[in-house]
Amino acid sequence: MALRVLRRQWLILLAGLLVTVGASILLVKTVEPTFSTHADYLLLVPSEPKANGTGGNPYLDLGLSVMAEVVVTGMTDERIAAAAAEISPTALYGVAGTQGNAPMVSIETIARTPEAALAVQKLLGKEVKSFLSSRQEEFGAPKGRIIKAVSITDPLTAQQSNSRVLRAVIAVTVVGIGSTVLLAFAFDAARRRRTTDPDPSIPPAAQKATSPAARSDEARVGVAW
Repeated sequence: MALRVLRRQWLILLAGLLVTVGASILLVKTVEPTFSTHADYLLLVPSEPKANGTGGNPYLDLGLSVMAEVVVTGMTDERIAAAAAEISPTALYGVAGTQGNAPMVSIETIARTPEAALAVQKLLGKEVKSFLSSRQEEFGAPKGRIIKAVSITDPLTAQQSNSRVLRAVIAVTVVGIGSTVLLAFAFDAARRRRTTDPDPSIPPAAQKATSPAARSDEARVGVAW
């Protein structure tokens, strides 16, 4: 039954399909892509041999994984968020720590322009190194006993991403097709009601006389005569 309804209302389906395709093309041309960068910073222990005890740096005994978590927490500072917003108010960024034998701090940025994505990435890289040093110096760690962050992936260009455009096109396509099918069923139901409901401008007697049942009775009477 559904297929018959859609076949009857093929004009509505065609019009809806054309509108949906047109809206998708418009989105592709108007919705801007995003640009992302990714950088990893490896945490390294001091090269100098360890002195008595912790060597003045308690983070060396706690381990590099703990230090990575401390850095990630420190990157949630509102001051850093405000500095990134000054570069690009719409830019997004994330800082995460990786565990294992070689703990790292990973930074990912997303912005509407490659320049903004790279600028925010550069800002966060400096903040990671600055926070790492200042945090250890607060505990009186000597310069020779400071854990350092070394960049192992320093992005020179930002990668373009069309996921935002793709999501918009998918949303418009789903809404467009769904609305078109619903409109086709609604129009078909309304049209069928108009053909079956009695016309209020015609007297009841006339409606009964011209009804299919009345014509059938007349045909049977004619045959009987």
